Formats: sequence, C-alpha cells, structure tokens
Amino acid sequence: MTLEIATDAGTVGGEWSWRISIADVPERSTFSIYPGVDRFMMRLDGTRLDIVRGENTFVVPDTDIALAFAGEEEVVGIPTGKGVRDVNLMLRRDCWRGALHILRDGCMRADAPKVLVHAARGDLEIRVHGEPDLKSLREEQTLMCYGCVEITNTLDSAAIVCQLWPIDAP
Repeated sequence: MTLEIATDAGTVGGEWSWRISIADVPERSTFSIYPGVDRFMMRLDGTRLDIVRGENTFVVPDTDIALAFAGEEEVVGIPTGKGVRDVNLMLRRDCWRGALHILRDGCMRADAPKVLVHAARGDLEIRVHGEPDLKSLREEQTLMCYGCVEITNTLDSAAIVCQLWPIDAP
C-alpha cells in the first residue's frame, strides 16, 4: 500500500516529474519499475528493509543518506519483522535532482529551490527564511516552500524532508 504525500501531477494519477510517497512493505515485494526516474529511499518505521538489486543486497537506512537507485532496475524489498514503512522520493532524471532526509531529533536546515517537509510523526516547528512567523506543522501535514527552511523536531517526532533542484533546460 502506498500513500502519495506530494507530487507535481496536475490530476490524480496524472503524469508527474516528482513524487514523494510512503509505502508499507509487509512482506517480500517486487518494486514497480519507473524508467527514466531516480529513486531515493529511507526506512521510516520497522526493524529493517533489505533491497536486492541484481546480486547485491543493500540495507535501506533510517538516518543519514538515502539509498539511491534507478527506477528501471529490478528491485526486491525484503522486510524484517512485522513489516516496514518506507519513504520514496522519485524524480524524473531529465527534470530534477534531489535529496531525501528523515529528521528524527534535533533540527536541520534545508536550502533548495523547492523544499517539502512532511510531519510523519508528531509535530514540527518550521522557520521559513524571509517570513517573520514560526510555523507549526501537525502530524500528517505537509509544507512546500521555496528557499531556506529550518526544521525543529518536538519530542518523538519524525520529519520527512525533500530538497528538489530543477535541471535547467539546454
């Protein structure tokens, strides 16, 4: 099951050039193929998620740098325990480059032409550069902004932070 958090698609199920989603992986699953798309993945909840790509196995991280792979690759996800919830940032590689982070404690600064922050668990405080007021983001809310933002977690919260940079047309 996949929950789309944000996309630039004009209509439900329409064409997109970027997409952020949360997916449940309850058991061994073959991932969908997305030609021309770069994928970034992190583990939001659950014990462990292994990704098998060809003959190699990679552990999907829950902090630091997201696991990146090409959307045309045949990929199998293998969760440990009762299943895993992951976060996917998918970008058409001819349109965007990006970064995916999960902020579990403390604060972080994100600076990009497009920044998306999703309160996956708990509440967040966000300061958008150039705006005087501190914003509160409640659980399951998403904020899209442009430029520099500072995100601060409250106790036991988790923020999904995506930074997107457009690829300039020739």
